[in-house]
Formats: sequence, structure tokens, C-alpha cells
Amino acid sequence: MIISIGTINADFEMKMDHQGKRHSSHDMMRVFRKSSKCCTYWAIMKVDSYLVGQVGNDDLSHQALDPLQKVGVNLEGVAKINGQSTAMFRKVEKNTSFLQETPNDNWTSTAVKELEAHLHNLVEKSNPTEPIVFVLDLEIAPEASAVVVHVVHWAKQQRTNVKFILDPSPPDR
Repeated sequence: MIISIGTINADFEMKMDHQGKRHSSHDMMRVFRKSSKCCTYWAIMKVDSYLVGQVGNDDLSHQALDPLQKVGVNLEGVAKINGQSTAMFRKVEKNTSFLQETPNDNWTSTAVKELEAHLHNLVEKSNPTEPIVFVLDLEIAPEASAVVVHVVHWAKQQRTNVKFILDPSPPDR
């Protein structure tokens, strides 16, 4: 079982050129990143894959989630947040990326409690003889990340076949 917690976006990447006060973009492309990509690979190989995180309640959430659902990724742990955008615009200038805030940057205390309950439930209902791999992308809010670490610690006390993979980007978290 793979449980991937983190960013779920309809990612768009573009290159920027400066021409005086005017900025123009080119080479815009849609990309899959991190948590979504991780679950997709495992689901295609018929491994139980669970994606956990937050997306906006917008049309772009369908672009981000529909392909994952089609290959068998379990999306029960994905919440849709009103007033938020699922898109992540990554502006690349020279060697620097600038990111827009996403729903995974804003976890309410209720959402953090629901995250903890959902992760506990996944562990409890899983086959105890099969391994569990938690993959945590630190592009989610620190309070949500802390809950994931707590649940992983608890799960490791329950069974010996629990692994934890941490993606430490961005470095300020």
C-alpha cells in the first residue's frame, strides 16, 4: 500500500522573458508532479495507492484528479476547498522558480483532524502482512506534515512493515 500525502495540482510551467516593464511567457506546459505522479506509477502496477491532500473546488481539480482516478488511485483522502485554485503556476526565471499558493498551504484545524483520522483508518483497515509506504511531500502546511509524522510513528509501533519517504522540498519547511 502506498499512501502519498502532498501536492495535488493542475501544474502549469512557463518560461518568462523580461522586456523592460513588460513580461512575456512562452513554452507553457502542463506537468504532473510529486504526489500525483507517485500514486499513478504504483496504481498502474496494481499496488493499492491512496492520494491524500487538498485541491480547489474548481474545474482544474478535474484535470488533476480524473487521470489518477482512471488508473485506480484512491482519492477518498482528497478534499475540495472552496475559493482555492487547483492550479499551480510555476514561473521559471533563470534558475529560480516562483510558486503560487495552493490549497495544500492552507489546512484548517478541522482538516488536520480529518487527515489524522483518515490515515489511522487506512492503517487499521489494511492487510497487516502487506507493507505500507507513506510518502510525504513537505509542500503541504507544516501542521498537516506534523500529523503525518505522528501517524507514521504510531503505525510503526503497530507493525514492522511501515516505511516512510520524505520529500523535503521546499527547504524552508
